[in-house]
Amino acid sequence: MVVDEALSRRLAGRHGQPEEQLAAALTSREIDVVRALARGCANKEIATELGIGVRTVESYVSALLAKLGVRSRTEATLYAIEHHLVRPRSVE
Repeated sequence: MVVDEALSRRLAGRHGQPEEQLAAALTSREIDVVRALARGCANKEIATELGIGVRTVESYVSALLAKLGVRSRTEATLYAIEHHLVRPRSVE
């Protein structure tokens, strides 16, 4: 996987917290949500999969982005890959 150098530096420098603390700060439900994001699921799909409302998923996504110090679902996915919360799909 190729990651833009500027994005990589930004992901590495989130809020000055050590990476381990950020990963440990995620709840099990937030990890479920970020894993679904990494699979490319829309909020409605995540809601159905987890048995929660779409607005609840939106709240989890917003909280995740804030906790991780990222701006997008894509950056949250990159974080999850870097911290082995998900495995990157191989392109065949």
